[in-house]
Amino acid sequence: QKKHRDEIYNQMLKEKEAAINDAHKGASEKITCLEARLKSEHELSLSLIKNEMNALLDKEKDHHAKESEKAYSEESRLGEELYKMKTALEQYKEEKKNNGI
Repeated sequence: QKKHRDEIYNQMLKEKEAAINDAHKGASEKITCLEARLKSEHELSLSLIKNEMNALLDKEKDHHAKESEKAYSEESRLGEELYKMKTALEQYKEEKKNNGI
């Protein structure tokens, strides 16, 4: 009878150990799955941040290009005005010279 109890006890210990091992295996699989999800979420977050930064950079480049275009346009306009003034001054000097003033 003691031998029978020992066999039952040993069988119960084996089942307990098997259950613990199964639980560890299941927990390990869950941890691996969660780590993969976390890594995926992290990569997605990084990707979204990168996209947002690129959009801001593009916006800044566009703004800079528009400002440069405005500055160039203003510079051209001022250059044309300066040329007109210089031409008018030269004409005035020429007329003054021709009229003997």
